[in-house]
Amino acid sequence: MPNHRSLKTLLAVSLLSTAIVPFIAGGASSQVDSLPSIPAADLLRMANVSAPGDGVSLRLHMDFPEDAPLVASGLEIYSLTASIDSDGVARLEHAATAQEATTADGVDECTDPAFTPSSAVWGAGDMPIQWRFRKGSTPDDVSTFLTKRSVRQAHRVWPRAQSNCKDGDTVSFRFDYLGGSARSIKYDGTNLVEFGALDGPLATNYTWYRGDDMLEVDLRLNRAYSWSARSGKNRYNIQNVVAHELGHQIGLEDLSDPHGALTMFGRIFKGETSKLTLGRGDLKGAGFVSP
Repeated sequence: MPNHRSLKTLLAVSLLSTAIVPFIAGGASSQVDSLPSIPAADLLRMANVSAPGDGVSLRLHMDFPEDAPLVASGLEIYSLTASIDSDGVARLEHAATAQEATTADGVDECTDPAFTPSSAVWGAGDMPIQWRFRKGSTPDDVSTFLTKRSVRQAHRVWPRAQSNCKDGDTVSFRFDYLGGSARSIKYDGTNLVEFGALDGPLATNYTWYRGDDMLEVDLRLNRAYSWSARSGKNRYNIQNVVAHELGHQIGLEDLSDPHGALTMFGRIFKGETSKLTLGRGDLKGAGFVSP
């Protein structure tokens, strides 16, 4: 009989290969058949990363600025998930378009059970997820001290199940901060958070995996946009964005309307801080993908 992790993996793969809908509720991102194709070379250029190899695949989660979405085949895309296998074959898996991710409102966060799991999972032996921050990459107009603190606080949102809701599943994810690093993002065995160059996206999460096993997760925030470690309506809140991206790192996909109150809603707004507390669907999703 398959073990608990195998059963969860089989179910996650089944969900992704059939309807591409949230596990509990409707309103997920676009169906694969309706999405434009984006060549692997364009995805790698936007993410500013080298192609995977040696039997390793790469899943890219890209979130775009609210005032500069990606335009492809006439669609305005605010977030997307794409995979590139070791042979260089790309597949666009999810996308939240302007028609499907309009506001940060929707069903109340504590009554909305929606989540969509990824097909790749962490094993119990992978905990805690050890990570480093390249603090030297922090933009000049943002405090390095406050930025590092914001990034570290974001890594506590999921393990501590920070929420305004009373109910929640058991979450076994743990992050262990190992300190600074001078490295930049590539598949090298180091889970890294940094600011850097991206061709369009506000933020990109990189998941390196083999089969259904996650191997490494990296996160880059685009230095070209305005960031803040404090509140401010004209800048993107660092902790808010990182908390959303860490949802991808633990194995959850983006959601569309009417799930705008959840942390995994696939659109990010300037000045937003609502993603710092997990909704019912976020909690259930984290419990579902926990090793």
